[in-house]
Amino acid sequence: MPGFLFAAGFSYRLTMLRRIPRDGAFKAYSHAIWRGLGLVAVSLAMYGFNGSFVESWSEVNPTQVWDFWAGMIKANLWETLAVIGVSQLVVLPFVAKRTRVVALGMLGLLIAHILPSLAAASPTHHSLEWFALQNQWPTNKLLRRCRNN
Repeated sequence: MPGFLFAAGFSYRLTMLRRIPRDGAFKAYSHAIWRGLGLVAVSLAMYGFNGSFVESWSEVNPTQVWDFWAGMIKANLWETLAVIGVSQLVVLPFVAKRTRVVALGMLGLLIAHILPSLAAASPTHHSLEWFALQNQWPTNKLLRRCRNN
């Protein structure tokens, strides 16, 4: 699958470089935004949300709403189509720019990924706990196992 994701990303840049002179920047970028959102929507339609929400509206409470959205964002949203769609939206500001701008954008995204990862790996800070809010979530079980060993 990494090869497929690379090919999708590479073809995305080539498509944008061809589409902007042909259709104009506004039309090309708006088409790319709708395509990215469409891929996420198709992924959600194919793979669904994170289980059932509630049986009736009278049972809805803020904790259930948070669990639903956090569970979807944390794990259930990220099928291949959604990964491609969100990635296309993230790199959209610099996908059709010069090589130097693309390289700087890539470096910026790398730093934006590494900094929270380093904070989560800090031995004095249990920053993974803020994301594992419920005992039934796998990350919380993993944290308990690590502390017990």
